[in-house]
Amino acid sequence: MLALWLLPLGSAYAVDLLQAYELALINDPVFRSAIHENEAGQQNEKIGLSGLLPSLTLTHTQGINRGTLSQGGISAPLNFNNEVTTLALRQPLLNMEAVASYRQGVARANSSRSKFEGDADRLIVRLTEVYFEALLAKERLALAKAQRDALAELQQVNTNMFKRGEGTRTDVLETQSRFALAQAQLIETQDAWDAARLVLSALVGEPVEHLTTLGKAFQIQPLAPADFESWREMAQARNAELVTQRYLVETSKQEVTRSRAGHAPRVDLVASLSRNNSA
Repeated sequence: MLALWLLPLGSAYAVDLLQAYELALINDPVFRSAIHENEAGQQNEKIGLSGLLPSLTLTHTQGINRGTLSQGGISAPLNFNNEVTTLALRQPLLNMEAVASYRQGVARANSSRSKFEGDADRLIVRLTEVYFEALLAKERLALAKAQRDALAELQQVNTNMFKRGEGTRTDVLETQSRFALAQAQLIETQDAWDAARLVLSALVGEPVEHLTTLGKAFQIQPLAPADFESWREMAQARNAELVTQRYLVETSKQEVTRSRAGHAPRVDLVASLSRNNSA
C-alpha cells in the first residue's frame, strides 16, 4: 500500500524492476494494443459457434387494401387490412461447413491467445533490456563524475606544485587536457542517462528519476535444467511463436475442410409458426 501511495510522487522514490514491470503492464502502448488484439481474437470462437446454434427469425407484414366491389350494378366499398406474422426456427443437425467454421474459430482464438502470451514475454524482455541499459548509463555517469572530480583534484595539485617550482608545465597542461576530456565524457554520459530514462519512462508511462540498483547480496542462480537439449525441447513445446504457428496451420486445414464441406449434404430442423389475418 505504501508503494502504491508513493507512485504519483515520481522522483520521490527509486523504481525497481518489479515496479517498472507492473507499470508497464498498465501503460505500455504496445502491450495495451496486444491486449485489445487478443480480446478481438477471442471472438472468433463465438463467431464460429454461432453457425451451430439455432436461429430464430420473426417477420411481420402489414398491408392496407382500399377498393370497390361491383356486382349486378351495385357497388360497395371493399376496404380491409391484412397482417401476416411468421416465426421461423432453424436448427442445424448436419452441417459440416459450420463444424469446420467452429473449429477454425477455436484455432484462431487459440492462436490469438498464444500470440498474446508471446507479447507478454516480449514485454518482460523489452523492459529488462531498457531497465538495465538505464542502470548501466547511470553507473557510467557516476564513473564519469568520479573521474572528472579526481582529475580536478589532480589539476589543482599539479598547479600548486608548479607554483612552488616542484612541477612542470607539461604536467599541468596534460592534466588540463585530461580534465577537459573528462568533462566532455561527463556530458556524453549525462545525455546517455537522460535518453535511457526517457525510453524507460515511455515504456512504464511514468517519469523515472531514480532506479534501484542491485544489492550486494545479489547472486546469479544457475540454470535449471543445465543441459541444452532440455531447453530446446521446452522451447519447441512452449515457445509462443511456434505454438501460434501451429494454430495457424490448424486454421488453414479447417479452411480446406470448410471449402470441401460445401459439397456435403446439409440437414436442418425447421419449425415455422404463421398467423394470417386478412379481410
